[in-house]
Amino acid sequence: GHAHAQNSLGLMYANGVGIPENDAEAAVLYHMAAVQGLREAQGNLGYVYSTGEGVAQSDITAYVWLSASKINGLRAGKSWLKKLRKRMTKQQIADAQTLATQCYESDYKDCDSNRFKSTMTDNRTSGESLLSSLKTMDSSITSKVHSFWAIAV
Repeated sequence: GHAHAQNSLGLMYANGVGIPENDAEAAVLYHMAAVQGLREAQGNLGYVYSTGEGVAQSDITAYVWLSASKINGLRAGKSWLKKLRKRMTKQQIADAQTLATQCYESDYKDCDSNRFKSTMTDNRTSGESLLSSLKTMDSSITSKVHSFWAIAV
């Protein structure tokens, strides 16, 4: 996929720019770009998980993606992560750090806190729902990304 285009389209959905506002679709697009390593999308995805905009709110998942964005050089990721840590317990932070390490080492393929709900304190994330949305929306998003690029070029 085209990570920059996916992230840009996600921002358009999040802000209702040229298309109806749809936070859930924005989150799906951020996820598609984030797993490709785009730090801006990782930051955006972490932010929406921290607020629950378009996804089930999850501090642990937010921490994972904000950590990835920080590691990849996004300055805002560092400040968002600092704010997030203030509202998390020590156990949540430890769980999130473990998952963030696994996520990074798997090249962003194994970042779903839902898999670890039996051992982690925060299991509110609906990663399976997001993956299902990704599968059903893939062809629709691909055509929108192509349309976006046709307009942008």
